[in-house]
Parts: sequence; C-alpha cells; structure tokens
Amino acid sequence: GIPIASLLYHDPVTATFQLTPIADEQGRRAAEKLKMVLERKKAVNIPVDCSTDFDLVFNLRDARKLGIRIPMDLVTEATRVIY
Repeated sequence: GIPIASLLYHDPVTATFQLTPIADEQGRRAAEKLKMVLERKKAVNIPVDCSTDFDLVFNLRDARKLGIRIPMDLVTEATRVIY
C-alpha cells in the first residue's frame, strides 16, 4: 500500500503526514511516573495521562507525487514540512 499517514516517528518521513508525540515530553512524563513508583506510591495514586503535545509533519513532496492536496491552513500548523 501507499503510506499515507503514520502515528509513529520515522526519519526520513515516508508517509504523507505524521502525528507523533514529542519525545522529550514522553520522557519527562515517564520520569515523573518512575519517581512516584520509587517513592512507593500506590498505583491507584499515580495519575493516568496522555500526551497533549504532538509533532505534525507533512511530506508535501510525496503528497504532490500522489496527487494529494493538503490545505495550507493545515500546513501552517505543522512543526515540520518536507518540500
């Protein structure tokens, strides 16, 4: 199939667009959880959360080859654009 979207980080980008959690943020959250475990907090007292910050990457070069048009208002929100 044609790689249109990816939710996992790949470099170089092989999909038309990617939405991936920011690695630094993931690491910080993991460290906070580990600290709570090492402090012997009960699992019920360790909050469950999910990422709210993401990298949005558009591969306009491959989108153009596939005839896919990505609206510029989306492209302007991207953290990385491949031309």
